[in-house]
Amino acid sequence: MMSTLMHPQVLCSAVELVINQALSLNLHGREHLKPLEQKTLTVQLAEVNFPLSFTINEKQVLVTILTERSDCTISTSVSTLKKLKANQQITQLIKQGELDVIGDVKIAQQFAAIAQSLEIDWQSELAKHIGDVPTHKILQFGNKITKT
Repeated sequence: MMSTLMHPQVLCSAVELVINQALSLNLHGREHLKPLEQKTLTVQLAEVNFPLSFTINEKQVLVTILTERSDCTISTSVSTLKKLKANQQITQLIKQGELDVIGDVKIAQQFAAIAQSLEIDWQSELAKHIGDVPTHKILQFGNKITKT
């Protein structure tokens, strides 16, 4: 039993760490999380055999496999999640059978808005780790590659 629970727990911990690290780097801070305080979005992906529940709690996101307190549950695939950028696409994806939503769809839209509003100054973050000159060189190289 312990080994079957380990994989979901490890994934939840890793996802939670990544999300909260990204939120800590967000130039807009964490104030946009307030409307979702104590709200839970559960995502059941076709590619994963267990749900992921995201709960906003004290300006951080907690990730678990618990679904009892979910305000909104989405069942879909990873490829469909990538399509969820515009609110009007939600209705279209539901009609096409690619997305199933149970509960308050506004909760899902608010979580999606948070993900889309993340703005991170990657240049400053990279410079903290490798210094200004190497960061400048990497960005110049990146710009050359994207222009060709």
